Amino acid sequence: MKRKKSIGIRYIFLIFLAVLPFYKFYHPEDYCFGDKDLVVVWGFIILFTIPFLVILFYNLYEFSLKKILFDFRPVIILVLFLIGLYIAFNHQHNIFFKKEILKFKITNSLKGITITLYEDSTFVLQKSFTNYDCFYNGEFDKKNDTLLFKTPQKINDLEDTYIYNTERGTLKSLKTKKTTYREILID
Repeated sequence: MKRKKSIGIRYIFLIFLAVLPFYKFYHPEDYCFGDKDLVVVWGFIILFTIPFLVILFYNLYEFSLKKILFDFRPVIILVLFLIGLYIAFNHQHNIFFKKEILKFKITNSLKGITITLYEDSTFVLQKSFTNYDCFYNGEFDKKNDTLLFKTPQKINDLEDTYIYNTERGTLKSLKTKKTTYREILID
């Protein structure tokens, strides 16, 4: 009876360790993700790997010496964990349930700044630096050729109002009267 309870606790603990790295990939608001976050994620991956190997070798020991059926539950947990990590690493900045309508990239700066506009009148501004990327969310209104950006807090490199030139595919700041963003093709 105790053995079954310890088996359940063992797998609940393994599932808990498998879920830990994913908290770094969930971002309900503005966020930055970089090298420091990757170190934390890899730390959690190592923290999952050690108990997984202990449980796996214990199951192999029971299978070979005690002739008990091999327990595939840790392997199933590992496969789901690896699939989840693959999706999280490769698609962490993608928004699956929104359709992109326009994308702009800054033209006069060394920073990599991109603005992506979505069909539901929201946008994401991405600032790329050497060791990390920052993502800022907000809403926009499009009135004729004018784009009005609304954000909870002030974002550097983003004015409130831009004029959108459809022929050239550019955004021109209403304050500075300079063209700062160029439209890029959406993949």
